[in-house]
Amino acid sequence: MRVINSQAPHTWSEALAPYGMQLAYCNTDHRRLEYYIDELVELDDLFLVCFYSYDPPSDPDFTGRLCTSHIVTLLRDRIYYTAPPCARGVCSARDYGRNHRQTKRIFRVVPVGHPRMV
Repeated sequence: MRVINSQAPHTWSEALAPYGMQLAYCNTDHRRLEYYIDELVELDDLFLVCFYSYDPPSDPDFTGRLCTSHIVTLLRDRIYYTAPPCARGVCSARDYGRNHRQTKRIFRVVPVGHPRMV
């Protein structure tokens, strides 16, 4: 947590750089995870999936926020999560209890200098 800012994905790439990896932003819409989780699992890769905590309203609240969001790690067919509903922080991606949430953004973890990144 000292090296990344949860709201600044470029800091996540910087933290991955010593391991020869970086984040690639995937174009997304606001579909619920349940509509495309099978497609991500079929890619058999490593992703960071961000989603809204509840259906975002169309206008911000009095503080200027739409709503909170969460991020999970999807590795192949498993979701790694640090809070409920997953026991021990790991569960099947297809059975994840928050697949009904709307997508905020998705990143794929790729090697530094990946051809689509240059």
